[in-house]
Amino acid sequence: MPGSDEARSADPVLVGDDGGVRTIILNRPEQLNAIDLPMIEALEAAIASAQGDPAIKVIHLRGGGRAFCAGDDVNAQSAIGESGEAALRAQLATLQRISELLTLGDTLAISEVQGWAIGAGFSWVLNCDFRLWGESAKAFFPEVGFGTFVTGGATFLLPQLAGRQAAADMLFAGTRFSASSPQAVALAHSVHVDADLESSARALARQLAALPAPAAQLMKQSLASAIAEGFRAALGEEVEACVATTLDPATLANMRAAIVRKE
Repeated sequence: MPGSDEARSADPVLVGDDGGVRTIILNRPEQLNAIDLPMIEALEAAIASAQGDPAIKVIHLRGGGRAFCAGDDVNAQSAIGESGEAALRAQLATLQRISELLTLGDTLAISEVQGWAIGAGFSWVLNCDFRLWGESAKAFFPEVGFGTFVTGGATFLLPQLAGRQAAADMLFAGTRFSASSPQAVALAHSVHVDADLESSARALARQLAALPAPAAQLMKQSLASAIAEGFRAALGEEVEACVATTLDPATLANMRAAIVRKE
């Protein structure tokens, strides 16, 4: 199992298997686990191999350090946008594949959320079957205000989970919800004191991993099949919207300005 010492590794994603549970840790803590290409490539590989391994019953996804995931690394995203459509589509294919694997794959998935879960990182939270929040958890989608578009099937999942009005607030206005918000009842399986969050997530993962495998897998497949068509359609629509918005010169200018502000 990856521990605090290993969390200082240079690997963008850490993986550990224990008793049928695969723990996957986003490992860019100094950047609040902001997303870049090496991270999503490693994350896709870790999730895909878990889905293909009959010994793995549960995926436990969490962030190393103070946050779950701070969304896109602005420098990395700007570079992708400047590289053109082919590079952007390749990145989006990886992002959407991660969400499809988590949402529609046969293996149950738990997200453990402390601190910020932003943008695509928040989508990964929604993609999981069980979402455990710490009291410090805060989430929002900044994409539309920045001139880009959401990914991960958020346009499909968020209205289902939180309701149309709350989804509109988050997707258009970038409204920030915390673990204490009323909407957390719909967006979180449970809320925990931060100090107890990891142990609670591990306990739930072990409980789920102990379920009879055929019944648990068939239940996951049944729930996934009910949303698969709409979810996959949303993934495709999000890709086209991301391409159209991210390659807009005004959006690229916004990204460059954000980089200057950070520096």
